[in-house]
Amino acid sequence: MKTYKEWLAEDFATGFKDRGTYQEVYVNPSKSEIQGFDKNIRLILDSEERKLYASSGDVLHDDSIKALKADGMLLDFNYDAYWRDGKGIDRYLTFVIESDDYYSDSITDLFFNDRGNKEQNIINIKKFLEKDFTWLSRFIWLDKDKFKSMLNEIEDAAKIKA
Repeated sequence: MKTYKEWLAEDFATGFKDRGTYQEVYVNPSKSEIQGFDKNIRLILDSEERKLYASSGDVLHDDSIKALKADGMLLDFNYDAYWRDGKGIDRYLTFVIESDDYYSDSITDLFFNDRGNKEQNIINIKKFLEKDFTWLSRFIWLDKDKFKSMLNEIEDAAKIKA
């Protein structure tokens, strides 16, 4: 039988210097690891691998992704194309938790600012939103209602441009 820690599969993913400060990124972080980030957290959700990467809110998603790629993770995630054109929005979600607010400005901005192919982005975000996110229930620190509300905001943004 797996232990809770094995089931959770939490792990230190990478560490790197960012503007003179050492930063850490965790994959499938525990509550204690999240508490080390204060109230601001940046997250990258990989819905296919069912992994959640977390870093301090002080670190940009782009910088975390570069560090993860340098250590052999998220190799097929092109954050620039994701943010600019919507490539990969059917698999990945970058979002932020600030205090008690959950949001994904990169995705909502994609729809509000008409970046990329809007028809294809709507198809891809619908694919993403149809996925099973019950695996996130293992993260006791993640507020499921606020996460769902963020997904609803993304859906609303896509409908505005539909």
